[in-house]
Amino acid sequence: LYLPEISCYKSDIATSYFASFQYDILITGGGTAGITLASRLFELSPYKIGIIEAGELVNPGQNSLVDTPALSWGFNTSPQAQISGRNLSYPRGKMVGGSSGINSMAWVRPTRNELDSWSSFGISNGWDWQGLLAYMKRTENVTIGNSSSFPGSKYPSGYDSLVEGRAGPVQISYNNVFSGVQVPFVESFLQAGGILNGNPDNGNNIGIFNGAHSVDPETGNRSYATTAYLPTLQQNPNIVLLLKAMVTRIIFDETSPNLKATGLKYVIGNDTYTVSAKREVIISAGSVQTPQLLELSGIGNASLLQAMGIRPILDIPTVGENFQDHLSVPTSFLLHDPPPSTLDELNNNASFAEQQLQQYLVNHTGFYTMLPTYSYHPLQQFISDADINELISVTQREISERKLSRLQKLQYELQIEWLQTGIAGQLEIALFPGGIPDLPGATVAGKSYVSIVSFPQHPFSRGSVHIASYNPLDAPIIDPDILNFTFNHYVLNLGLTLCSRIASEAPLSNLIKVTTNPPNNDLSSYISSTINMEYNGIGTTALASQELGGVVNDNLLVYGTLNLRIVDASIIPIHMATHIQTLVYAVALKAADIIISS
Repeated sequence: LYLPEISCYKSDIATSYFASFQYDILITGGGTAGITLASRLFELSPYKIGIIEAGELVNPGQNSLVDTPALSWGFNTSPQAQISGRNLSYPRGKMVGGSSGINSMAWVRPTRNELDSWSSFGISNGWDWQGLLAYMKRTENVTIGNSSSFPGSKYPSGYDSLVEGRAGPVQISYNNVFSGVQVPFVESFLQAGGILNGNPDNGNNIGIFNGAHSVDPETGNRSYATTAYLPTLQQNPNIVLLLKAMVTRIIFDETSPNLKATGLKYVIGNDTYTVSAKREVIISAGSVQTPQLLELSGIGNASLLQAMGIRPILDIPTVGENFQDHLSVPTSFLLHDPPPSTLDELNNNASFAEQQLQQYLVNHTGFYTMLPTYSYHPLQQFISDADINELISVTQREISERKLSRLQKLQYELQIEWLQTGIAGQLEIALFPGGIPDLPGATVAGKSYVSIVSFPQHPFSRGSVHIASYNPLDAPIIDPDILNFTFNHYVLNLGLTLCSRIASEAPLSNLIKVTTNPPNNDLSSYISSTINMEYNGIGTTALASQELGGVVNDNLLVYGTLNLRIVDASIIPIHMATHIQTLVYAVALKAADIIISS
């Protein structure tokens, strides 16, 4: 993996050198959005830009959702009362490139209807499908897939140049090899009510498709913000990236009616530094740490800040609220002997693993590049209209019993509409060709498994992310409040039932010996012990009108400030049926155009 040489300062002398500059723009966070934004600003302007990143320049490889200190912050949620007080792991990338370096590499776009719904929140300025499509295309270079690799495909994956980008720096490709369970899975899913989608990037992602991934087909390696956008910053004197430095506070000039951000405080070890910005300060710290930094700087719910010993300078009660993520619950099945080829064979058969490793090293293909199969589905594909109407009735009753913000009321109206009309996927179903470790059901060494995971995409839960104390080195409190609606329970149960139904249909059923997870019929206990999130957190500094409780306007400026912008997933106002990295890149590229035009 090529990692370019750039101006990275991390020694004692170098940190003083970094702080000695006055930058035009300071960016806190060199993750997915931050590096992308800096690269595009460099292309468009002569600005001197300083980027402060807490992590290092490392090679994460193909590891997905790892929680090792070298790559991740190691966050956990607060205890979740609805699931017996479990604390859920919440990996967030701590490196140049951020979470694009540890995600599952899934490259999925949201639907047109979901993006167009943002106008309901009192914003314009091209924050819709048509406006964001150009940026989604600009970031990607889609390599057309094999026309015969996916069952039922009429055209090669990624064929549509009207909606696919062909010249961007993030390399996108499709599976070049399939396990022995993937084709049977698709055929059985069609028997269970699923549909095929030959062009999921055109604004409608409903159905089963050969999923794209951010993998460079020339190397078989992860393509992410570091490999895509850092090379353009190589040895450029106007871009300085400081590593292993933790931003602790935004500095403001409080003398004007609207706050003016003038710099940042940051720490390296036990030393504190201050650096100044002439034009703008931009937060790109992600859905967890962006609200944390705002609150540490005195922007947020004044009552909460005062309780933490922080002087409020701007009372925005919705900072850190509106936290949303997808949910997940897995199933797994033991395969008959002799089993079809799966990823388990890499562990069970040393000679096969060596052969596949050589194939990967020489040709950059084979099982070491194999990735999951994705699909998105409205509930109408699997349950009756009467059941959907009953679910809507129960959900509306629970909504009416709660004290909601104006933003939440609008969000729930949209979610009810999507549920009723079936225009947005409610369940993501993904096939993982192998076993999943650490599930309750017993697994046998040397055996092969297939796993099917369901991911509810539009849960009604609204959580929060807030500071735990005034100490910037303390991890924030992440509370997803994951199961506080009957709807969430229902869709999780439906997902498990659907996965079992798929597994019971031929030809996949012919390969399966027995269900290993769930190990019994107590689905409620099983969900409580295995539920997790999909690590697509959004919404904690929502893009919405100030009247609705938004934190940033449609120029991404924090309300009440002159020059403090937020550019990351935290601005996404409502969740969508997608993996969010496509949208985060697009937000960063659009933000660069907004900054230059202003």
